[in-house]
Amino acid sequence: MGTESMPTAPGSEAGIDRTPDVTKTGTYLELVHSWIVTVDHKRLGILYICYALVFLLVAGVEALLIRAQLFFPPTTTLSRLSRSIGCSRCTAPRWCSL
Repeated sequence: MGTESMPTAPGSEAGIDRTPDVTKTGTYLELVHSWIVTVDHKRLGILYICYALVFLLVAGVEALLIRAQLFFPPTTTLSRLSRSIGCSRCTAPRWCSL
């Protein structure tokens, strides 16, 4: 075994490290934990982009629900749902959930 830039003598291949490269693999929980607690700037950038896309999607769904609520009369299930989600009835005053 030899290359043109560095020839090797026959039988010298015994000293070459032929162990396979082992990549660090772990459980799914370890992988998620390593992404959450990372200080690597590349991973942090990816996380910021993912968080922004997720919350853009959440805000888009909420905007569609608001427009759907405005399209229908105020006695729909969505208006009752938004009143119950908007304020907790057990901690807020009664006039808040009307």
